[in-house]
Amino acid sequence: MIGWKKGLKIACIDLDAHHGNGVQDAFYADNRVLKISLHESGKTLYPWSGFETEIGEGAGTGYNINIPLPQGTDDETYLYAFSEIVPPVMEAFAPDITIGVFGADTHHTDPLTHLNMSNHSLCRAVNTIAELSPKVLALGAGGYNVYNSARTWSLLWATLNKLEPEDAFLGAVGGMMYGPEAESGSLEKDPLICTSGTIKDTTHKEVVRVVDSIKGSVFPLWGI
Repeated sequence: MIGWKKGLKIACIDLDAHHGNGVQDAFYADNRVLKISLHESGKTLYPWSGFETEIGEGAGTGYNINIPLPQGTDDETYLYAFSEIVPPVMEAFAPDITIGVFGADTHHTDPLTHLNMSNHSLCRAVNTIAELSPKVLALGAGGYNVYNSARTWSLLWATLNKLEPEDAFLGAVGGMMYGPEAESGSLEKDPLICTSGTIKDTTHKEVVRVVDSIKGSVFPLWGI
């Protein structure tokens, strides 16, 4: 990496709905970068990878963490997985800078993915990342519902800058370019999605299993 200062600790936290396989492959045996990816499971979504057993190798063992989420995962279960894994590992690693890959394709309206989330949980996760790292380089990523992607990225930008977005200014994103569609006029966060019934029981049980697996294989390497 050009200009990589020796000893600089870099975290890459990937919240895109697809597994961050490129960064994983580049640093799988490298302990200079902490990689954490929360994504829809590779059992149901491209690139068909990113399972909890992929924890790095050699010097990179424990520096690669995947949190695969089953189809139908809602905000409550997502935030459970995030809060159980990301903050304690980031605190142990203490990054100098965090590269955030913030995809809007976790949204329940996204046509290519299968998660059942609002943009509310993503904003909470990004706020936590900003609190745990002195510097954040925020990168946009996937998002295939044009209106909700524009809305989500605007909300995330406001979150990182500790601003309260105003629809009079930011809510116009997409409106002039795409016409006066009803979807393009507000930045208000969606309500937090908390499902119930069989789908909730199934998805939450699987996420608890994944979290427990990571705690068993990775946390001891960090002294957590």
